[in-house]
Amino acid sequence: MTIYSKEQINAWARDTYYRNSARVARRRAKHYYQNKDYHHSYALMYRAKRAGAKIVELISRKGILDRDGWVCHVCRKPIEPDNASVDHVVPLNQGGNHTEDNVKAAHRTCNNRRPKGARQRDDGVMAAAPEASHRCSSLCVLVPSI
Repeated sequence: MTIYSKEQINAWARDTYYRNSARVARRRAKHYYQNKDYHHSYALMYRAKRAGAKIVELISRKGILDRDGWVCHVCRKPIEPDNASVDHVVPLNQGGNHTEDNVKAAHRTCNNRRPKGARQRDDGVMAAAPEASHRCSSLCVLVPSI
């Protein structure tokens, strides 16, 4: 039985990795594109945890789009697959949870066009975004334009 040194094993592993790195990269890319919804779901869950959501569930983007019938909840028009996204009704930065109840289908353009922090009311009308607090309230003087 041949006994290999640690250096020989490391050299063999390094050579094997470099010989197969292109093949491994192709396999990883193929896996990613075949399971895009899976990877996207985990990315959304990680983003929700970073944003401080109290309740975080693993949500399937395709499942939400199928549930809502591929119709945008903002403009009520059909969604094309290349312009699809999911939108938090109560934004994560305002204490919303990352659950199926708080997520709806939306066009990517509609989702990005909404004012930051705006919520959709139950009657379907977009509520105004909350006013930002003004930091220099005692120093700021409004000057009328001439």
